[in-house]
Amino acid sequence: MTDFVEWLEDELKQRDWNRNELSKRGGIDSGLVSRILNRERNAGIETLLAIAVAFNISPEVVFRAAGLLPPLNNKRQVAEHIVNYKLGELSEDQLDDVLAYIEFIQSRDGRRGASGAARYSVTRREGETPPDAVKE
Repeated sequence: MTDFVEWLEDELKQRDWNRNELSKRGGIDSGLVSRILNRERNAGIETLLAIAVAFNISPEVVFRAAGLLPPLNNKRQVAEHIVNYKLGELSEDQLDDVLAYIEFIQSRDGRRGASGAARYSVTRREGETPPDAVKE
């Protein structure tokens, strides 16, 4: 399992940020960021919250990375996490694609239900209809 410092370094790399950028965006003392990344100090709750703000992600994600919350340990928990946090980061077109894919999976497996995505009538882009879309 990745430890918090490795996770934090990976997040910085993904964003092409340095320590100073994290410090600036999160309102965190740059010396504190350095001490955390150098493993001289652990991040406290306030710092973890500031990191979540800087990265524009849920504090839950940061707390899990820091080991303060248990890891997601099954597919349903991971799916719930994606629904609760990751879908908010998608564009409207990407959300349309996700709904179309869910609809496709449900129709392929014969599991259309009133509460499922198959009830959505989604037009992804002008003139484009998702696979197996509900015809109205």
